[in-house]
Amino acid sequence: MVRPFIFACLSAALPFFVPCAQAALEGRVPEPGMVTMADFGAESCLPCKAMAPILKKLDQEYKGRAAVRFINTVTYPEIAEYFRIAVLPTQIFYNHRGEEVGWHTGYLDEGSIRAKLDELIAAAKAEQDSKK
Repeated sequence: MVRPFIFACLSAALPFFVPCAQAALEGRVPEPGMVTMADFGAESCLPCKAMAPILKKLDQEYKGRAAVRFINTVTYPEIAEYFRIAVLPTQIFYNHRGEEVGWHTGYLDEGSIRAKLDELIAAAKAEQDSKK
């Protein structure tokens, strides 16, 4: 019975975390008008450490087409609460309209990230082409 009470308390407090969380994200998650992957983790998390060079590489490779963001949940615990992150790492994918389109928890390899980003970029391009 303690868990529902704690969850209710956190849920009630959530609106107070939103302005701080939004300020910390600076409008970068989701990146306006761009496919975005937000990776929630911590520097002390081993799978997060293993993913760090992959995320950096992909952020550079997809520059201008997709945004790859790392959110340190130790530095910004209010953001983890806002997004209800329970497992590190957690990745949330957003389409170009800023709509959440997928979650993954745990280590995610480079190929899987690429596949999801490419899928979302292709869908955005197809949507754009259909409007012409």
